[in-house]
Amino acid sequence: MKIWRYIALLASGLFSLGLMTAGASAQTTPNGFSPCGSGITLSASSVTSNALLNQCGSVAVIWNIGSQEAFVSYGPQSSQAATTSSMSVPGGAAVVLQVGNGNYLAAITSASTTTLRVSVGNGFPALAGGGTSGGGSGGAVTIADGADVALGAKADAAYAGSGAATLIAIQKGAYSALASLLTAVQSSIPAGTNIIGQVGIDQTTPGTTNAVAPIAQYNTTLPTLTTGNFYNLQLSSVGRLLVGAGASGSATDTFSNTLYFGTGASDTQNATRLVASASFGLNGSTLWERFRTIGGATAGGVGTSAVALAPTNAAPAGVPISSTSALASNQVVCSAACNLYSFEVSADSTLSGTAWWVMIFNATSAPADGAVTPAKCYAVPSGTTSYSAAWPTPVRLGTGATIVTSTTGCFSKTASVHAFISGDAQQ
Repeated sequence: MKIWRYIALLASGLFSLGLMTAGASAQTTPNGFSPCGSGITLSASSVTSNALLNQCGSVAVIWNIGSQEAFVSYGPQSSQAATTSSMSVPGGAAVVLQVGNGNYLAAITSASTTTLRVSVGNGFPALAGGGTSGGGSGGAVTIADGADVALGAKADAAYAGSGAATLIAIQKGAYSALASLLTAVQSSIPAGTNIIGQVGIDQTTPGTTNAVAPIAQYNTTLPTLTTGNFYNLQLSSVGRLLVGAGASGSATDTFSNTLYFGTGASDTQNATRLVASASFGLNGSTLWERFRTIGGATAGGVGTSAVALAPTNAAPAGVPISSTSALASNQVVCSAACNLYSFEVSADSTLSGTAWWVMIFNATSAPADGAVTPAKCYAVPSGTTSYSAAWPTPVRLGTGATIVTSTTGCFSKTASVHAFISGDAQQ
């Protein structure tokens, strides 16, 4: 089963992790290594620094005696520098480099500081337990139960999935979880209401065996629902689906209008359809827009009638105007999202004496002079004193509308306080 593959993979990973952690407790130390000259000390910080290595040998043993990780590089230049991508020397660890003669060692940290001790000589060090320096042969490393907090103790409780834990606790927790999963998979499935096995629709006879019937019911008193409620479709006493209109209204006109909805007393009238039939032709009231044939009479009673909208002074039918009260360089037409229908800008002799630009910004204020990105920009030739534009479909500006005059453009704004500015917009 696949579960055994997962267990094997996890066990292999945990075993390797344990070896890696145990191996980290052993430090390199010079063994079979002959130092020469005097050792050097190199302080490492977040700014690279370097020191010239002794030239008496070609092998350098570099100890990081601090807890902060350092990064080192070497080369023949006095400007040799290290970066955080250079070779890593973890805190408390050592590395051995074949550096040759006449090289500089550079060091840096990603944060904080640390200190490197460097011995140059010949030969190569070997691994030895305990972290001692000098000669000697390598030996086995013994870690006492509970001595390494990263590994933990044999008595540590199994990790339950919350907070910090040792490796031993995590291993115990993983074993416990896998054992529980294995038990659940191998156990019989308890009886219940859940659907187990293949779930599908029988496609043997399309339209018959694969039919899905909605749930509907008849109630003498219809239910009253609130937001978020679910309920069955409602039927009439003879099993027909009930349909209700979501809105109602009334109006007076001179035409005869009839609506059919199949709701007769016997529940049989137009039983299979929902039909609305009307010939509305409103002839005017305070609550309805006027809709009539030109001249007030029907055109032959059939076919298409010619119609015209009657003039009105109603406020919603017009578009508000926003204009400057004196010569200005900009006008905020909309302080929020709006539709811009048209605008007009009239320049005085100073502005019109040279070429000038009209800029429209999707903003609630004019930007500072300099580089800009207007929503629209219009170049106006020298000598032109007025410019206007209108759109049959208004321009939608999602933040606001501000009209600006500039002596440079279209992507460089230099404000010019020499214009009358007006805009027509609906906010």
